[in-house]
Amino acid sequence: MKTIKIILVAGLLAIMNSSYAQPQGNPGGERFNQQAQRERGPANLNLSDEQKSKAEELRLNMQKSALPIRNQIGENKAKLRTLSTSENPDMKAINKLIDQNAELRAKLEKLRAANHQEFRKMLTEEQRVKFDSRSHGRMQNRDFQRGERHQQSGHRQGRQFKGRLE
Repeated sequence: MKTIKIILVAGLLAIMNSSYAQPQGNPGGERFNQQAQRERGPANLNLSDEQKSKAEELRLNMQKSALPIRNQIGENKAKLRTLSTSENPDMKAINKLIDQNAELRAKLEKLRAANHQEFRKMLTEEQRVKFDSRSHGRMQNRDFQRGERHQQSGHRQGRQFKGRLE
């Protein structure tokens, strides 16, 4: 009886541990979290009504500018998947799509940087200090989460092919 209890507890712990390590599959959760951050962010900065409307305008303009770039990146990823899984992959075409996506991601990052600076311009000095300290922490967190996401999703190509190359 005691061994059964031990096995049950060990099994329960294993299940709890594996479910804790799994990324949360809430597709709307990330979007909700971004909206909550957006709503919390200006409140922490004590933005005036004019600043809030300007911030919303900047956000919408950023979304309008970024959407076609993101769509193109998505299309290129789908084409890449198709090309790389074909019987005779065309490396020239694959490399061209990789280069295009790198250029598009750089364009997107430049848009983000410009938007960030435009937002900073409309802030008072006190608001800017708060925003900059908050933004710096958020960027570090984002970089950490990206690395964590790659580890969880199996982006370990170097290890996958290591045995085949030797």
